[in-house]
Amino acid sequence: MKPLLDYLQVDNAISKIVISGHTDLNGAECYNDTLSARRAWYVYDMLIDSGIDPKLLRVDFFGENKPLQKGTTETALAANRRVGVRLVR
Repeated sequence: MKPLLDYLQVDNAISKIVISGHTDLNGAECYNDTLSARRAWYVYDMLIDSGIDPKLLRVDFFGENKPLQKGTTETALAANRRVGVRLVR
């Protein structure tokens, strides 16, 4: 989180920060949707607590619907449990 906050201090051209929550495919789809939302909102709260303007932030959550890796190996499952942050100029 610190590298992101440090970067945001020096780049004034960022117009939006998109936070996206994801899960692996273990569990019920409705649970995974909620879990991905909780993950994304947790990062949102951390950014707000760090002084980031909430008007810059957008939160999306996808549950298990946008995997980085397909499959059920532990490597694939771990890669899909994540929060992404995309900076938009």
